[in-house]
Amino acid sequence: MSYRVLFSDVGNVIALLVFDGFVKALAEMVGLDVETTSQLLYLEMQGETSVRTDYLKGIHQDILTGAISPERYRRVLEERFDRSLPAEKFWPIFVDIFEPNVRIIALWERLRREGRVERIIMLSDADPHRVMRALEINDFRPDAMVVSYEVGQLKPHEAMFRRALELAQVPPEECIFVDDLADNVAAAREFGIEGVQYLIGSVGAEAATDILIGELRALGLLG
Repeated sequence: MSYRVLFSDVGNVIALLVFDGFVKALAEMVGLDVETTSQLLYLEMQGETSVRTDYLKGIHQDILTGAISPERYRRVLEERFDRSLPAEKFWPIFVDIFEPNVRIIALWERLRREGRVERIIMLSDADPHRVMRALEINDFRPDAMVVSYEVGQLKPHEAMFRRALELAQVPPEECIFVDDLADNVAAAREFGIEGVQYLIGSVGAEAATDILIGELRALGLLG
């Protein structure tokens, strides 16, 4: 099978997610310890009970899907911490959650440079601030992007893949998708897209990249 378009996740594929720095910087800004800051940051109300969630739930999901604006998100956090979070200080630390995954970036560039794929399209659960930062630190320019805050849904929702296929303008079977989450890969396969999981969560970036190279070779994308 010949694949013409590569769909790639951003966070934990071309850019490694490292939230510790953001939480520590936020703790310094609000004058609290890191643990308390983390608890308040990911605190959501379920009925009358407060529950700790993660960066894909609650207000964090709302900014990722465009349900609230970045400015509203910042103001909600100001209310939550009962502290001022000046935009000029908050947004620089908010976006500082990425480290370049240099081997994957080099691999994607090689696939495009050698004509093994015609286009690379990013599929990312991201807000407008962080997605641009992720590409900036990696000095990587995709041919197109599908981002959750524009689509209004997160992966694995079908709307993300429908939009990707609209941009690809090739049949699903001529596309391949790489993501670190199994549910997202399974959703791509439902559309007839070849899906490969990047196993960073299980084995770390170096081993996951070695495994991925082997899988791409087996699929004929690498010699």
